[in-house]
Formats: sequence, structure tokens, C-alpha cells
Amino acid sequence: MAKLVRLRVSTAKPAWIFGALVVLVVAAHVWINRLYALRLHVALGYGSVYSLNMVFELLTRYGGALVYAILAWVLYRPFKDVFPALVHRLFRLPVIVAGWGLGYSLWSLDATTWLLFFQHPFVHRADPLLHMDLSFYIYQLPILNGLMGRIVVTILLAMLVRLLYVFTLFVKQQGITQGVGAGLPRRIQTAARIGLSLGSLLFLAFAALSWLGRYALMLNSGNGSFLYGPGFVEAHLTLPIFTWIHTGLLVLTAIALAWLAIRIDVIIPVHDGFAGFAANGLRRPLWAFGLYFVSVVVTGAVGGLVNTLYV
Repeated sequence: MAKLVRLRVSTAKPAWIFGALVVLVVAAHVWINRLYALRLHVALGYGSVYSLNMVFELLTRYGGALVYAILAWVLYRPFKDVFPALVHRLFRLPVIVAGWGLGYSLWSLDATTWLLFFQHPFVHRADPLLHMDLSFYIYQLPILNGLMGRIVVTILLAMLVRLLYVFTLFVKQQGITQGVGAGLPRRIQTAARIGLSLGSLLFLAFAALSWLGRYALMLNSGNGSFLYGPGFVEAHLTLPIFTWIHTGLLVLTAIALAWLAIRIDVIIPVHDGFAGFAANGLRRPLWAFGLYFVSVVVTGAVGGLVNTLYV
């Protein structure tokens, strides 16, 4: 037993030492480059402006990378229940590095663009439909769309990883011929509950994107002309009616998934010590999402007919 422990420690140390050395080299490289650039901008009289941008970029870029690395570790950690110990340890560091890289790429933000979200000049002219100052469409709407897109990607990846974990637990359960007791079925239900909760958050994010789409209509080309703005259909049907329907159905789907997460026994019942899968429990979210899909098709067809026959 002592030899096995020493073997594990000896194989784990080089990986962590290598990772620590890489982090130190990257940190030293960033520090030297930023310090040189800061001293250069101070000499040119723009030290305060550059320091503000530098702090924002470093906090968002490396803070996002750190958060995503931790999130990747948290999502990967439960797989130790289904993977062999050696395989789980072998892929742990690559998964954390992949999470770091994803966070670094997603949150490598342009500081000037994002700072203008909070401090920007006003145009003092509002659009005639939603009555928003035109500065909102220039400085704030692109940021909100980008932020919601990042949130959607994060939730979607986390949900897919959690559902993959549920699938692997079901596979492990199928390999057991005798009763597994309350441990494994309860883990399956807990993992599925988390996955459904993430699905509910995902559809809430989709609803937020749908609502932001109302403002994006202000930037559409009107009837294919060189003038930009909503056309007749967007102004009289999409904004007052269609967007409310689409957003409401997405919220309804999110509520149905949240209800399934609470009543997990409806979709994953436990019989004779084994967790099963009841597809009938998915009827409510499927009906809600089906209604959303039908509403998209119908509203698109109605808008096309009105635009063709009336406009």
C-alpha cells in the first residue's frame, strides 16, 4: 500500500510542477510586457488611460480564464465515479487547461468598447418605436448581445457535460447485475436535476436574447432599401406581438424544465434499486418548445404574407 501511495505521488508531482512553471513563465512575460507598455504610456502622458484599460483587460481575461478553469475542474471531478482512477487523473490537467483556454478566449475583451458601456456620450435623439436614445444601439446593445452570447455558451457547455455524466452513470448502472442500493440511483437523479436546472437557465438566457432581438430590429434594413430601421411587419407585428409570444414561450419552456428538476422522479424513477428513464416526463418542456418552434414558423409565414400581399 505504501509503494502504491509513493507511486501516485511521484507520478502526480511532475505534472503539477510543470504546470506551475508554465504559469510562472506566462505571468512573468505578461508582467514585463505590461510594465514596459505602462512606462511608455506614462512618458507620453497617457498613463492613467492605459492603466485603466490594462487593469480591465487583465482582470477580465485572466479572471475569466481562472473561473472557467475552476468550472472545468468542478464539472470533470464527478467523473471519478465512472472512470478508472488512472484515466481520471490522466485527463484532469488537460481538462483544466482546456477550461482556462476557453475562458481566456471568451473574455479577451476590448477595454475601450466595454468601458464605453458605462461612460458614453448621449445622442439625445430617440428611436420612434422603443423610445431609446440612439447611444444605446451604438454603445450598449452590442455589449449586451456579446455578454448574453457568452452566458449561453457557458451554460450550454456545462449542461452538455452534466448530461454526459448522467449518461455514463446509466451505463455504469447497466453493468451491475445486482441491486445497487440507494447510492447510484440517487447520484443519477442529482446529476439529472443539475442538468435540467442548467437547461432551465439556458432557455431563460434564450428568452433574454429574444428580448434583445426587439432592439436589434431597429438596425435592420427596411424592406431591403438603403435606409436602416424596422419595416412595416417589424413595426406593426413583430415588435408588439411576435416578440412577446416568442419570449413568453421560451420562459414557459424554462419553467417546465425547472419543474422537472424539482420533480425528478417524474423523468427518472427508481424501481428495485435501479434508476430508469421515463420519456413521458419530457412532455411538458417538449410541448412548450414545440409551441415556440411552431410560433416561429407561423409568425414568419404571417409576416411574409403581410409583407407580400399588403405592403
